[in-house]
Amino acid sequence: MLALTDSQFKADIPPKPKALAIQFENIPSEIKSRRRWVVWRCEVRQDKKGRWKWTKVPYQACPPPPDEVFWPKAKANDSSTWTNYDAALQTYLEEPGWDGIGFMLGDDHAGVDCDKCINPTGTVEPWAEEVVSQINSYTEISPSGTGGKILALGKLPEGRRRTGRLEMYSETRFFTVTGNWLPGTPKTVEPRQNQLLQLHARVFPQDHAKGSGREQPKKAHSHAERNGHLHLSVNDQRILYKARSASNGDSFRALYDAGDWEGEGFESQSEADLSLCSRLAFWSQGNPEVMDRLFRQSALYRPKWDQARGSKTYGERTLAQAVAGQSQFYDWSRDIWLPLEEEIDKIVGCWQPQQGGPALEDEEAIYADDYFSGDPPPKAESVKKSSYRFSPVTSAEFAQAKYNVRWLVHKLLVVGQPCIVGGPKKALKTSTLVDLCLSLGGGEPFLGGFGVPRPVRTVMLSGESGEFTLQETAFRVCAAKGINLGDVDCEWDFRLPQLSVEEELDELRCGLKRRQIEVAVIDPLYLCLLSGQGDKGKSAANLFDMGPLLLAVARACLDVGCTPVLVHHAKKGLLTPFEPLELEDLAFAGIQEFARQWLLINRRAPYQPGTGVHQLWFSAGGSCGHGGLWGLDIHEGVLDENFSGRKWGVKVLSLDEAKEQTKAMKDVQKEEKKSREDHKLMAKFMEALEAKGNSCTKKQLQTVLGWGLPRFSRILDVLLEGGVVEIVPGTVTVGKGAQRMVAVVRKRIIGT
Repeated sequence: MLALTDSQFKADIPPKPKALAIQFENIPSEIKSRRRWVVWRCEVRQDKKGRWKWTKVPYQACPPPPDEVFWPKAKANDSSTWTNYDAALQTYLEEPGWDGIGFMLGDDHAGVDCDKCINPTGTVEPWAEEVVSQINSYTEISPSGTGGKILALGKLPEGRRRTGRLEMYSETRFFTVTGNWLPGTPKTVEPRQNQLLQLHARVFPQDHAKGSGREQPKKAHSHAERNGHLHLSVNDQRILYKARSASNGDSFRALYDAGDWEGEGFESQSEADLSLCSRLAFWSQGNPEVMDRLFRQSALYRPKWDQARGSKTYGERTLAQAVAGQSQFYDWSRDIWLPLEEEIDKIVGCWQPQQGGPALEDEEAIYADDYFSGDPPPKAESVKKSSYRFSPVTSAEFAQAKYNVRWLVHKLLVVGQPCIVGGPKKALKTSTLVDLCLSLGGGEPFLGGFGVPRPVRTVMLSGESGEFTLQETAFRVCAAKGINLGDVDCEWDFRLPQLSVEEELDELRCGLKRRQIEVAVIDPLYLCLLSGQGDKGKSAANLFDMGPLLLAVARACLDVGCTPVLVHHAKKGLLTPFEPLELEDLAFAGIQEFARQWLLINRRAPYQPGTGVHQLWFSAGGSCGHGGLWGLDIHEGVLDENFSGRKWGVKVLSLDEAKEQTKAMKDVQKEEKKSREDHKLMAKFMEALEAKGNSCTKKQLQTVLGWGLPRFSRILDVLLEGGVVEIVPGTVTVGKGAQRMVAVVRKRIIGT
């Protein structure tokens, strides 16, 4: 990601496009009946050249399951992430933040997209008009108002899918639906198999050429078959490590880990499949079994891989083509087999941090694992398979030892103890942690009220918020602190390691050691702790599964002098949603047992949209005895259409101040509720009075309303004070026609 200055930050991001309003009545019933619907929203991304662009991201239309915090994305190759039209429509209308609904192509549903073909005058450019006329099926205007989208029944042949401003797909593709029908075209999705084939042949003639005279590539044997098998130690993890660490590793990760073939500039996913297989061929010495096994674990894998293409499957043909086109292979046999950086300690041993022993005379006392030395001991012992060694100290030694504690943040965090930061979704956990990282890296007070004794090198690993959101938040926090983001000793990583995979945990440990990181914030824990487990993974509800995993993560950091800060979410459906959070409120087994210190965030009051004001509870605690409870008032401002107006203003309240403010808010809410109830009662009072001809006695009116005397008198007094009604003398007939003077309630006549 390219670094931006404050001025560039706002200037380089284009305005968010506004989607056309959906015309639901025009959406064809044929696709409404299919269970292939999703919702979508525009999100800003950066391409390979660092340019910002808005892209449409599909999400599942069904709410997330109870054990998930964030709304899950929809996948074009996974029908379990789709739903019916009614559910998608309900989510779009009732849940805030969605820009539209979409339909997953496939099952004989094809889509043709003519980009930027509708002029401001509403006329369709001739080239697109020809395409629309040829297909002659339901056509609508795209969300931007400048494109045309055609839906038809049929399947496309193999080959390319995009050229210039024209795209066409018939499977594993998300298609926005607006219902803005293009006049002059059918209002129904028509069967157009022949027309689709003819259009594809006209647009991509090279995919339909026969007898081109090109010599077909000969069946290539695996390079490993020709030159001996792969070295026995070359397992899948090592191949992937080498591929990810190569000079083109970023591109490999984009395809293999993220499946972002469009972001890598490929015309079709099939081209990306071939490119990825070519790279796998290089690293696996063209071994088709290894290539196939690795590809199936990649983000590009889809059901098409196993579909028959003549005598072979699509996957077999792609692998053969990749091997035939590869002229060079990585020669593992000539590899000197120097250990990878994360393997060094396992092979030759390393200088371990001092643990549990007393401080030597004239040596600065240290706290637990808060120590690292890159100098090896005079006689290094090789590391055995087990990391445990029985080595107790005597009581005399224990009594003489010094275990000093040092603050990272006064009153909140100490060095060398694993920390858990927890809270419910959308409670500003990530924004608060950005403040923490910048405060630690710059030696500035955390949240403006908690001192930082000295700057420490900090890293934030975030797999959820994205580069744009973190950078925007960092700029706001730095502006509030009066510091320059580029001057802060803080590092940022936007990919999370799979902490249950030993190789990736080792890479994290070595990376922290290499970069001399003293505090590592990992956000969020649920995305990386159990990832990579597969079908036989560990259970988040099992204490015996979670305990060793959490301990391994802590050791990986503490062993190299780094304090881990793990960010985690609260359980859904908190019994006390606006009270201070407790450790027991956090999801996953073992979290509260693992935490040696913690920061917990929860809302004190519901967020009022459009205000930018957040009222939070902020509690801290730890096994050293430190902790406390405060209130936080955070003012973020409101984003305007020019992407400005946002800020970062924090006020830390004492417990008494927070309670007093909370009580005052509750009193106001109580009064507002009472006022709303009184308005309803006054409306009923006036309706009853109107039914009696706008004039009647108190007793008659009270009888009609069915109210007790206290409620009736209170509402009458309010209406009298407001001048809505008045009491005037009147008469009623009693006995044998006798008249008696009484007080009459009458609707006040304006001007009297």
